[in-house]
Amino acid sequence: MFHIIKTKGFCIESAQLEKGAALKKLCVMTMQAALTVMTLKLSLQNQHKIKASLIFPEEYLLFFDILMGDLEGKTAKLKNPYERGTIKWTAWAIARLGGWSGYSSQGPPGYITLKDGLDRFNDKVETYLSVMKFFNKKDVYKD
Repeated sequence: MFHIIKTKGFCIESAQLEKGAALKKLCVMTMQAALTVMTLKLSLQNQHKIKASLIFPEEYLLFFDILMGDLEGKTAKLKNPYERGTIKWTAWAIARLGGWSGYSSQGPPGYITLKDGLDRFNDKVETYLSVMKFFNKKDVYKD
């Protein structure tokens, strides 16, 4: 947990907040994100098929479907080997976003790789949701 929260992870020690209450709130939010990273990492180490909806809302899971086409390779070795909709399935995608090659010979992704991938995923999904929200409010298809 501390490895994720500190220097190579969220760099919480470099926060420059004036009030202690603000620092406490930042710590709570950082710990929540760190627990998500730990859950993703631990999911790759067990045989349980836990649904990804435990961590991610449904619209995020729909975005995983879109994103998977870019993350998976053309060979069987670079296909996501896990069942769709499980935490393992999402952890594989997030690890690929974090820079993990996807090959089993490289070994499993680490905490920092998953943290970096989760950061990239959150950026991508928020952009996607903003664009979808924009186009759903506008009648751009009407002449």
